Amino acid sequence: MHFLFEIEGFNALDHLTPVASELLRRGNSVTFVQIGTWSIENDPRTEFLRRFSAFETTSLEQITTPRQRWIFKRLSQIFFGKLKKAFMDDGLRLKLLECCSGVLGVFRFTDFRIPDVAISGWGDPNSFLMVYGRRNGAKLVSLPHGYPCLKNSDFNPQIREIIRNTGRSPDFSLRNHFDVYVVATERNRRLLLTWSIAPDVVEVWGNARFCPEWLQSLHLIVPPHRTKQDDDTRQKVLVFLPAATSGFKLRLVHSLIDRLAMENINIVLKPHTREGQDLGELLPTQLLGRENVTVVVESESSSLMRWADTVVNFATGTAIEGLIIGKRVIFTRYLTANRLSWEDCAGVAIADSEDDVINYLRDQSWRSDPAATEPYLRQEIYADGRVSEPLTHYAERLELLASI
Repeated sequence: MHFLFEIEGFNALDHLTPVASELLRRGNSVTFVQIGTWSIENDPRTEFLRRFSAFETTSLEQITTPRQRWIFKRLSQIFFGKLKKAFMDDGLRLKLLECCSGVLGVFRFTDFRIPDVAISGWGDPNSFLMVYGRRNGAKLVSLPHGYPCLKNSDFNPQIREIIRNTGRSPDFSLRNHFDVYVVATERNRRLLLTWSIAPDVVEVWGNARFCPEWLQSLHLIVPPHRTKQDDDTRQKVLVFLPAATSGFKLRLVHSLIDRLAMENINIVLKPHTREGQDLGELLPTQLLGRENVTVVVESESSSLMRWADTVVNFATGTAIEGLIIGKRVIFTRYLTANRLSWEDCAGVAIADSEDDVINYLRDQSWRSDPAATEPYLRQEIYADGRVSEPLTHYAERLELLASI
């Protein structure tokens, strides 16, 4: 069976690689198609997958001509921009986009194997590759390209604006035109049901990216992190910084980082992948000259967590890896107005103030309690215990879809 993966950014590559790896291990073939100008070619995950002879990479620019891409873009603007949903339903718009693209030769390219399943990382079914897949009879599946740990639905300014203007939650009903839209947890599923995704489309498969079986492989794939300031006499502290839209309290974040920098510790600040190099007002400029503070943009979060003794987190689910590999995890609940699943994790240190964070860091006697975190991991990785092996479950479900 052949599986086509649409890789539109680092998060998609990070979260879809474990699924691709398991499919390849089971004897299937996989193609990664890179979308955009960034490159997947030198990423260690891509290098890892190349050990399978049935794995290949390409890009949308390689398999299509500029004219084909321009025509598809213009048709998309017509059917999903100018032609409002009030005048035509999503199914008809998708069908018109597919048919017009076919008639105009948009999908006329060679040396490209037709997939049994076309996979997106939480994208929309009107992307180039998804429309191409549907036209050629492939099943369309949306898999997680991240791990949302938020419990409230109005978690960023854009969503709050939509609710304020319309009185309704965001409308994700276009994504009902995937055959399956996959999430990791029941919490995620409940949220998407309020965003108009149909109950028979959204399915809970557990978390492939953070299951222990994949982490064992990932730790061999991704090299360990080192800093020039490494000193075994100092505690190593990793601070995950949030995306600009995560609903955090900026003044309190600045205050905490400034105070952490005065401690006898080595600090790595890891910006969110969506922020890239542009940290803007998130980091006080006076911090950048501190000898014990390093801002790390390029290094992998997995490498950084292996480096760290303690992980400070308040807006990302990525820190769940720290729990699995036995790191001290501090959830700074007071820094965000949002409600997060970390509130349900009994085995981490929950800080309700800046003083709490400093006291937890200074107290070297405690560790995150594996026994206490087990119910949380069961909920977040194993779909409340219904999925015992997420990697196997993903592969079996995708193979079943390919066979239908």
